[in-house]
Amino acid sequence: MIRKIIQIDTDKCNGCGACANACHEGAIAMVNGKAKLMRDDYCDGFGDCLPHCPTGAITFVEREAAAYDEKAVEENKRQKAAAAQKPLGGCPGSAARSMFHQPVPQMHHGCPGSQMRQMQHKPEPAGEDMPALRSQLSQWPVQIKLVPVNAPYFDGAKLLIAADCTAYAYANFHQKFIRGHITLVGCPIVREPDGLAKSSRNTYLSKEERRAALVLSQAVALGEDLVASGETDARSIVTAMTDHIAAEPLARVDYVSAVDGETMEPVDQIREGVLVALAVYIGKTRLIDNFLVEGR
Repeated sequence: MIRKIIQIDTDKCNGCGACANACHEGAIAMVNGKAKLMRDDYCDGFGDCLPHCPTGAITFVEREAAAYDEKAVEENKRQKAAAAQKPLGGCPGSAARSMFHQPVPQMHHGCPGSQMRQMQHKPEPAGEDMPALRSQLSQWPVQIKLVPVNAPYFDGAKLLIAADCTAYAYANFHQKFIRGHITLVGCPIVREPDGLAKSSRNTYLSKEERRAALVLSQAVALGEDLVASGETDARSIVTAMTDHIAAEPLARVDYVSAVDGETMEPVDQIREGVLVALAVYIGKTRLIDNFLVEGR
């Protein structure tokens, strides 16, 4: 049958394994350091793996493929669950599975925020006498820019969207707000001393690519300077930033856009609340940066 299914560009794949971890069906595995679609009938065509790929190596195609076999997928999950009962090494975040808040006898490596997980809690009665220190977080990651938009835990969920400071400002934040909600947290951009936005993707860069990646923060600074000098034409700012990035041989512009910070609709004029965002490939690694227009 002809149907939608993923396709993996092995030349773009950097071997990070994020897609294999995100694939709930077990269709993707790492083979010789590259992601590979192991079985067509395991791929449901929903593309949970796409937003996790840092290099854009995964796309959808329409081709002849075996129909999605839910029974085969469930049997594969059952076998993996049985194998998971054995002692494991490595990071628990490397397995796409639901988790309970109990000590896990495993070594942790890398940032758990780059992997999608779900945690489950035993039902507890509401009231002020609930254990104040027990985590009520029901999913991971929580950072807005890392959460996959098609994550299964969004189905029928009640959303809590919070600033990054709220967990520190409100002592009972978990019990009063997170409990019973899917949590999304807006986090500020944190930069390296040379201006590059901090990201786990920076580790994929070679020494030369790391130097070239500074073109993103330079473009952001250029845009901010143009706004500060009184430029209000969004196209002029976007063009100037794009031209600056394009001058770097190792950089390939994915997009530079000026949009309304609330609706994400493109804008023609710079005003308060406009978000100027960009995505750029440095080699095979896709990096992002942005700035928000304030005080206009």
